[in-house]
Amino acid sequence: MIPKMNTQKTEPESSRGFTIVELLIVVVVIAILAAITIVAYSGIQGRARAASLQSTISSSVKKILIYSVDNGDAYPTTLSGIGLTSSAETNYQYSVNNATNPRTYCLTVAQSGVSYYRDSTMSNGLVGACPGQGLNGSAPIANMIVNPSFESNANGYGNNGTVAIAQSSDRAWNGTKSLKIVSTSASGANAGVYYGGPALVAGKTYVISGYVYLPQSFGSGIRACSWGAAVTTITCSSYVTAQNVWQRVSWIFQASNSANVTLYFYNGDTQPALGAIAYLDGVMFTEGSTVYNYGDGSAAGWVWDIPASANNSTSTGPAL
Repeated sequence: MIPKMNTQKTEPESSRGFTIVELLIVVVVIAILAAITIVAYSGIQGRARAASLQSTISSSVKKILIYSVDNGDAYPTTLSGIGLTSSAETNYQYSVNNATNPRTYCLTVAQSGVSYYRDSTMSNGLVGACPGQGLNGSAPIANMIVNPSFESNANGYGNNGTVAIAQSSDRAWNGTKSLKIVSTSASGANAGVYYGGPALVAGKTYVISGYVYLPQSFGSGIRACSWGAAVTTITCSSYVTAQNVWQRVSWIFQASNSANVTLYFYNGDTQPALGAIAYLDGVMFTEGSTVYNYGDGSAAGWVWDIPASANNSTSTGPAL
């Protein structure tokens, strides 16, 4: 018997794609795997960079110590004397003191924007920079004001016009002291404070800044600026007139020649009333056109250039 053929038509199965939810899950999984890969790669890079810096510091210290053995325990005064010079790949900063007992040194090495340091008391390098040196390959900043915060005295500053000046503990922006400025006349103008700056380098740009506090009106206010053949003014500060608040004033200028410059903080055309008071603190004089955050030898990572003369010495350190 011949079986009957099934003549009923069947519908073909429809093709089925990914749903939106499934696609999102795939994307999320790929993103997680990519993040894990990036983190792992960054960690490998960081460990490789740290190992390279430690190796560079170790080899540099060996050269320092070999020099010391050959030179009566004195450390080299410069790294160039032992064949170490900065390059595009590696930046060296070094300080040494052969006058102390024991003698000391500190070395900072930076590669790829990261710095490690090691001093004469350490067996391994640490992340960061030696006190007074720049972080991550940047140059340190020098505050060329010898007495920037008036903690010990008011040396180096003079009174211009009809004002008297003296160190004061009435109030302070930094530390516990400031410079008190008192008007001694009700007539005249351009009365204020000056600081005899160091010799400039012709063509270079500098910044002088300081913090001013006015308990009451002080004539036209106080600004930072100057005049004369030694400088070409780029930007003088506006007059500070607000009362009962510390405000910063700054003056950016370029040296016209190599003469010493006189740096002024003074009021304008209107003389303060007799007995009017102002205060000055946190004075900073730096090279370049950047108005850096205030720093002196008492700030983190900074040193007094003459260690025995805290608050009476220029100072150096990283940008704060």
